[in-house]
Amino acid sequence: MSRTSVEPGPISNASRPDPNVNGSKRVSILLQIAFVGVLMAVVIHGLAWAYVTDRLRTQYLAGLDGLRQQGWLVVSEQPRRAGWPMAAMLQLGPLALDGGPAGVPLAWSAAGVELGFHIRHPAILQLAPTGLQRIRLGQAPEFTLTAAAMDVQADGETLQVTGQDLVLALPGGEARVGALQARTDGPTLRATLALVQLPDLRLLPVQRVTLDATLTQPVPAAVDPIQQATQWRDLGGIVEVRAFSAQAGELDIRASGTARLDAALQPALEGTAILRGYRPSLDAMVRAGAIPASAALAVNAVLGLLFGRGGQAGAMVPVRLADGVLSLAGFPLVRLPVLEWPASGH
Repeated sequence: MSRTSVEPGPISNASRPDPNVNGSKRVSILLQIAFVGVLMAVVIHGLAWAYVTDRLRTQYLAGLDGLRQQGWLVVSEQPRRAGWPMAAMLQLGPLALDGGPAGVPLAWSAAGVELGFHIRHPAILQLAPTGLQRIRLGQAPEFTLTAAAMDVQADGETLQVTGQDLVLALPGGEARVGALQARTDGPTLRATLALVQLPDLRLLPVQRVTLDATLTQPVPAAVDPIQQATQWRDLGGIVEVRAFSAQAGELDIRASGTARLDAALQPALEGTAILRGYRPSLDAMVRAGAIPASAALAVNAVLGLLFGRGGQAGAMVPVRLADGVLSLAGFPLVRLPVLEWPASGH
């Protein structure tokens, strides 16, 4: 019996799988899955953005209704959603508040306001006024405020305010602040102001001012500021100034102490201070017309006794403000203007 052997022939290319085709299919499937995933993420993010802005809009309108019920005059446009995809914001348009149920009239308006949350800080509510702001307290003259950028953030008891290139138009002239950073944590305030120019001290620009202070008593909720101040004083309210510093030209001030309101609701202060470079600064204030030459001469004489004739090297000395007179080491330096509280009533 004979056997027939069959030699296997070569496999044709048609029957062999092409790895390039399979790889292309896998890439195509992965791209489709990625596209669907991205699309779903965009849809979910859009739904979440719409939900947050809708809730924010509802709460904002309810807040305005609450102010109106308390007697405030509120002028506001319908808020518009904005900020997608990086923020859930409301563009409020021009906004104006005027009045209150009793006490001192307060009026504030802004050309525009944005309110909402940024994706980097989703738990912090941000408020950003834009354009010209107008402010009036009580019977005092109205003043205006403009800023290249201004942002207010609220997170529980923490309130943070930042601003750039602020211009405050006061009756006596313009006050300018190049940069502002302020933060409150409950009763504690920490603030830094840079490049400050005051109307009466244009020749003596302030490079930097810092403050770290705490209220020992919360301010009562009374609308009338005189009533608020009186109640706060009677409760033993004190401002503990842990650190204060100011640099203006060659003048360098470092101070700490406690401040309160006296029986006439005027500020009173007890503390210590270190002054350096006061003599050139006093000369600049005289040239600016901020203080008379006779006052500068008297201050120079007293500070010369305390710090030396050069006016540069300083030592820590007691500071006191009582009955409107500011004293260093028991030497009266200058009488400050009386603090005028706004008149009550609308």
